[in-house]
Amino acid sequence: MKKNRILLLLLVLLFIFTACGEKINTNETSIVIKKKNSIISAIIEDFDKDYYSEDEMKEYINKKIDDYNSSAGSKRISIDTYDIKDGKAKVYLKFSSMRDYAEFNDVDFFNGSITEALIAGYDFDVEFKTVEDGKITGTESADNIVEMRDYNVAIVSETLPVFVPGTILYVSDGNVKVTGEKSVKVGFSKEAFEEESTEEISSEEISTEEVSTIDISTEEKPVSKLAYIVYK
Repeated sequence: MKKNRILLLLLVLLFIFTACGEKINTNETSIVIKKKNSIISAIIEDFDKDYYSEDEMKEYINKKIDDYNSSAGSKRISIDTYDIKDGKAKVYLKFSSMRDYAEFNDVDFFNGSITEALIAGYDFDVEFKTVEDGKITGTESADNIVEMRDYNVAIVSETLPVFVPGTILYVSDGNVKVTGEKSVKVGFSKEAFEEESTEEISSEEISTEEVSTIDISTEEKPVSKLAYIVYK
């Protein structure tokens, strides 16, 4: 049972280390959204040989990906990097689209224009914080946000860091911590933000700025199950 649980965890918790010339160093599960709407995602997880072998784990992951690609009728997911070193397993996957990421991981995930998000049924029924230079500076109403039809929005249902290919302008209140001009940490409880990552993140397209904190008090109003990141 533990063997199967760990193998499934390797498929669900995805963390990016390197792809397409970018280098990202972090010890947390992450999503990187590319300019052409492809998604890079991977995992770093402890590798315990007492429960499974390296070949067995790789075969299991390859089968899951092959089954998905076969069902989709084309190669929608590929392994960018697979590595086991110093007791850590690193699996880096590239998804052709947001839909492939969402379906493969069975999560709610969207990336596109605000207009496309509204058409897809997202209601933006949350309070928003304004962001300037990677820092929270004020508030904004959802009514105003939905009028910004040409801006892009990433909508996430998982607790993890997210990197976007543009400058972040607004984030939903209560479930997003801004960590840079192009990066955030999504969380749906106070505990999600108690431990901060201390690893450096470096990339030509993604820069790390001073962390900006948000009061995530849920008194009287529960935290939304979806996090919204508006960027241009």
